[in-house]
Formats: sequence, C-alpha cells, structure tokens
Amino acid sequence: MVRRRIEKVKPLKAPDGPSVVDCKRYDQISYSSGRCGMTRGHATKILSAFLLLLFFLWVPTGLFANDRRHYKVQTVSIEKMDAIIRTAGDCLVVVMAAWCHPCIEELPALKALNQKYAREGLRMVGLSLDYGGPQEMEPLLKAQQIRFPVYWTGEAAIEKYAITKIPLLIFFRDGRAVQRLQGQRSQAALEKEIRRFLDDS
Repeated sequence: MVRRRIEKVKPLKAPDGPSVVDCKRYDQISYSSGRCGMTRGHATKILSAFLLLLFFLWVPTGLFANDRRHYKVQTVSIEKMDAIIRTAGDCLVVVMAAWCHPCIEELPALKALNQKYAREGLRMVGLSLDYGGPQEMEPLLKAQQIRFPVYWTGEAAIEKYAITKIPLLIFFRDGRAVQRLQGQRSQAALEKEIRRFLDDS
C-alpha cells in the first residue's frame, strides 16, 4: 500500500528553538489633570484614541487579512499543485502530515523563516499527506498560526514528487526541483539552506 512507503525520518539533533519574548501589560495608567482642567475621563479617552492610532500605524499591512484565512488546507488536483509551484518562482514546498511529530516540531522555525524571506521572493507552500483528508492538518495550523498556504492532493503527490520519507523540503525554481532536504533541522540550519537557495537564483 502507498502509506507503507512513507517513513518518518528520525529527527536530527537540533538546538533549542528561539526564545519567547513576553510582552508587559500596563493595566493601570495614572494621570494628573494639571492646569488645563481636563477630567480624568476625558484624558483616558484621548489617551486611548492616541494609542489606538499608534497601533494601526504600527500593524503591518495585510495582517488582518491573514487572520481571516481560517488556516484552511485547500484541496487541489495534482495539476493545480504543479501550476502553483511552476508560477511561484523560488518556491519551497514543505511536505508534512499531522501524524508526523518531527514535521510539527519544525513548523515554528519554518513560520519564522517564511516571514523573514517572503520579502526577498521566497514562496513557501505546504503539502499535506494526511490520509484522513485536508481537515487533519487544520487544527495544528491554527494552533501555530501558520500563514503560508497548505494544499492537499490525496495520494497523487506521493508518486508525483517521489516522496518516501518526511519531514521533507523540496526547493523548486520555476517549477524544477533543485534540492531536497529530508529530516528535521534547526532553524539556523534551515535558514542557511534557504539563504543559499536564494543567493543562487
């Protein structure tokens, strides 16, 4: 059967992931009215409006649009998947499955690298191999807030892209596979390969 041909690669030893920065929350703001005679209520409203304005000026363009995507895995034909890869230019296909623990552990690093290198022309897309259908991967994408698109083609992709083991990254340039990486890697190791791929384009 097809599913017997896919194995999980034993993860390579990787260093600890990036540290998490906790944001401080200011629950109370004291205000002294001064000579202007402004009431505390008016001052609070003005301060809130000012902070809201700063927030919208700071938020990157398209952030809210990304939040509306609902982290859905799109079902496409293998022909459509080929077309997506072919028209993406410098494309990194992340082959994954919900039952593959190394794949899931690697997602935060890939998420960070996608955000960093998308501006340099890297197009990262996911390819789900879940036997239960596209819905298997969706809760994990939502939990980790993965914003690059993920597709599901059924078993057609296994033969088309000669997939035997996962995690697997396939680098495509104008539709042609130029590099394959099997096994879980640290964020630093992944970034080194992505940087090399982009520099060679």
